[in-house]
Amino acid sequence: QFEKDFPNKRIEVVDTGKKYRYGNFTSCDLDLSEYTDLRELIIENNKVTSIKLSGCENLEVLRLTSNNLISVDFLNDLPNPEKLEILRVYDNNIKPTDIEIFRTTKMYLSAGNGNRFYGSLKSYQNLTKLTSICIEATDVDSGLEYLPMSLTLSSAKEKAENEKQGEKIMTARPEYFIDPNSRSKWISALGEKLNRTKQELEKVKQENPEKEKKIQRLESKIKLLEEELDFLAQENKKLKVTNQKLEKENSELRQQATSISSKSL
Repeated sequence: QFEKDFPNKRIEVVDTGKKYRYGNFTSCDLDLSEYTDLRELIIENNKVTSIKLSGCENLEVLRLTSNNLISVDFLNDLPNPEKLEILRVYDNNIKPTDIEIFRTTKMYLSAGNGNRFYGSLKSYQNLTKLTSICIEATDVDSGLEYLPMSLTLSSAKEKAENEKQGEKIMTARPEYFIDPNSRSKWISALGEKLNRTKQELEKVKQENPEKEKKIQRLESKIKLLEEELDFLAQENKKLKVTNQKLEKENSELRQQATSISSKSL
């Protein structure tokens, strides 16, 4: 069906839109290896179970959200994975896979919800152009401190662009701020990142004082980290006060319940 609708194999942009929405394919296994000029491929809200892209050497945008994919092994067959700027495989049923497989994605990665990705984000520390990553509802459990401060940890729902960085993180990954241990882990990771950045700044000042632009960048980064830590510390304090109030209310309710129970006897 796909080849009938898109017979020109030199086409550069394919956006199926509503054409195949919710599964109008006669086949759910797609082989697009002969579409060698593809730059953008968008097939979303469908029933695609597998896809072959081994000949797509110019692919920059790949959006396969809400399909039935169980694997992202097709990424290993891309001739030039470093060209891929935008990747969306959100809301599939992908088997347990190390998130390192996405380490070459340049700008935008959406991989959460229903997919069993795991591992550390440490391999992403050199992706300076990556602007947004969505790993909501996955098993990724470490390496947040290695992500660039310019990066947005997104949820499936887009966030307002004018939110503070700390607010973005809180709304995108609320689980880090509901559970005290996770909250402490995140604040600790930011603290470690701040210390490393300060050490790097001191080293540059001592060894390469002429690198003014780098010094300015590091100073700006330190300021941003300090602001974020301050914001999170304030939120943490508010949460502690709220928890104390809730504990007090629960204690009073338990006492009332005990009193009522004893009177009824």
